Amino acid sequence: MNWKINIQDKPNYKIDVRFDPQTESIYFQGKYKGHNMNWAVFSEDKLPMNTNLTDIQTTLFNIYTVMDNRVLQYVDINKTFNAIQNIEIPNNND
Repeated sequence: MNWKINIQDKPNYKIDVRFDPQTESIYFQGKYKGHNMNWAVFSEDKLPMNTNLTDIQTTLFNIYTVMDNRVLQYVDINKTFNAIQNIEIPNNND
């Protein structure tokens, strides 16, 4: 049993929720889809199946917050690597 939660004004963000009755758990995955990328998991958590609405809301907020912080870091890292055109390796034989 799966649900997809879209984030308002963030089409590249989503939270996938999966209920697994065998483990008696609800799994949450915060996912981000960058340009020309597949969906990647940027945060995850789980709750027991006998949880309440407040705990679910808190978990969703935490998943989003962690995901958003990691996406911002990813964007900075991606800019750095995109700026690198060549790496020159010095010849130690000289």
